Amino acid sequence: MKIRKLLGKYKFRRRSSIIIIFTENRKSDVKNIFIFEKTNNKYFMTVIGLRVKSNSKIYYCILEELPDGSLNYVDITHLKIPLALNWPEALNFVRNTILDILLQYGVKKAIIRICEFGITFNSTINERVYIEGVLQETIASSNVEKYKAGQIAEFTSLLGIKRDEFKKYAQADLHYENIPTEINWDKLSLEERETILTANAALNL
Repeated sequence: MKIRKLLGKYKFRRRSSIIIIFTENRKSDVKNIFIFEKTNNKYFMTVIGLRVKSNSKIYYCILEELPDGSLNYVDITHLKIPLALNWPEALNFVRNTILDILLQYGVKKAIIRICEFGITFNSTINERVYIEGVLQETIASSNVEKYKAGQIAEFTSLLGIKRDEFKKYAQADLHYENIPTEINWDKLSLEERETILTANAALNL
């Protein structure tokens, strides 16, 4: 199955006593996966925060809010877009792979952190904007129930912080406390810190 080729490094997770099994892409299998999501969704909320770094990397954080209000950081990683693909193929790769990720984790809320106004545009930035557009279209056509694509000022209110505080957290000038002790905030990349912040904001959509 394609998802195993694209997401070989990712863990297939057991939830309750049910396991997602990806086989041929038949309608019956898709229906079974959706039943799995509906059965388990009442027990916790799964969200994703996304941040495109360039025309070849998409950072994201998968976050679960458990019934007791605690948070489980399922994955903080990035998707690498193969440079060997031509541009239409690369965008198609992004769409298909992100759909697979959303389905695999049963994501219900999402936030995409997009380019800020005033940025100097070049070919790489233009391609980043195209990828951000594909992400929005992909999420809109998925089972995600609530989503937002915005600049920093558009979702910091969901975190209960000011715009300049977001930048300080992202640059590790401030330490974000809503993470487990095993995650070293200072050692994360700027993009990883931003996806953690956006994922936490998505919980409040």
